[in-house]
Amino acid sequence: MHLYKTYFVYIMTNKPRGVFYTGVSNNLERRVVEHRLGTGSSFTKKYSLHRLVWFEIHNDISEAILREKRIKRWRRQWKIELIEAMNADWGDLGGRAGGFGCEWPPIKSGVTSTTLSPPTRSAATSHKTSHC
Repeated sequence: MHLYKTYFVYIMTNKPRGVFYTGVSNNLERRVVEHRLGTGSSFTKKYSLHRLVWFEIHNDISEAILREKRIKRWRRQWKIELIEAMNADWGDLGGRAGGFGCEWPPIKSGVTSTTLSPPTRSAATSHKTSHC
């Protein structure tokens, strides 16, 4: 029996266009709760990064880690464009009080690219993932 694994690359912030934290996890809901409780990382605790504003779903951990590392090296403006292509109003995709309030995990839709170039509107939408 082959088990289907899911990995998430995600960005947390404290406010629209605020401080960013990019991470990877195999359980995004749990990880967001950890960040909100101050146990996720010292960086997210220090800057109160409690708002999940962007994520991608991957089936391969190596791909997810590579994508995370690449996004961490991106210019700030590229990250803003990536976030706004999925979440123009910078809403908290993590739901209220740490719960997601929707079916989890979200449905994957075409997450394949791992380029270093800045996202364009058309390229960024290829990373778009369903969320509530």
